[in-house]
Amino acid sequence: RIVAVMAAMLEETVNATEAYFKCASLPTFCGPRPLITPAAYVDRIMRYSGASPCCLVIGAIYLERLKQRDPQVYLTLDNYQRLFLLAVMTASKFLDDYYVSNKRWAAIGGISLREINQLELEFLYRLSFTLYVKRSEYDWYAEEL
Repeated sequence: RIVAVMAAMLEETVNATEAYFKCASLPTFCGPRPLITPAAYVDRIMRYSGASPCCLVIGAIYLERLKQRDPQVYLTLDNYQRLFLLAVMTASKFLDDYYVSNKRWAAIGGISLREINQLELEFLYRLSFTLYVKRSEYDWYAEEL
């Protein structure tokens, strides 16, 4: 259920912000527009990564933290592919016992290994390496979804 909700939320967010915002605030995370919808992209990540569904919630929290640090951050068709992938990948590495290499994450996301390595570091620095999520925060986000 959480996968479907997150897919719908990502689709709605990207479509709502696309008309108003461009990728200027996070040029590092901008790239060619993916050929699949945001909802299909969420399904792809979950199907091939083995990440637990809670990584979607934690990933959403990471994206919210990113926005709190930089209010000019918006998910658009130019950046959602990389930002969402990095959020779920980071959550999976922090939470899950199942290891997935960056090479595999790059293949899942449709980007190069070199790019995902660079983006991972940029993402972590933008979050100030603050990855821990309190149970109460997780529960609140999960309930909101």
